[in-house]
Amino acid sequence: MSQVNLTSAETFSHKSKAEAYVIITTGAGEESKALEKLDDMEEVKEAYLVSGSFDILIRLQADDMGRLRELVKQRILRLDEVRRIRVLLRG
Repeated sequence: MSQVNLTSAETFSHKSKAEAYVIITTGAGEESKALEKLDDMEEVKEAYLVSGSFDILIRLQADDMGRLRELVKQRILRLDEVRRIRVLLRG
């Protein structure tokens, strides 16, 4: 399983929700199945199949950074189709 280190960053806006973009690499041919599972998650606000070094781009929104961390570690990384991720926190 991939290691994820999410830390609080200074917020430069007055948004009350924590937000992150996650770029995901899946196993070969597993992009659509992973996208379906991600679309079912309430915190996933947008999800796209993309081409290039990664297969999926999602935008997450949660009440706080702790919830984002939990979502990434406990749900997204545990999907069988997910091989690797990068998390970009929105400030």
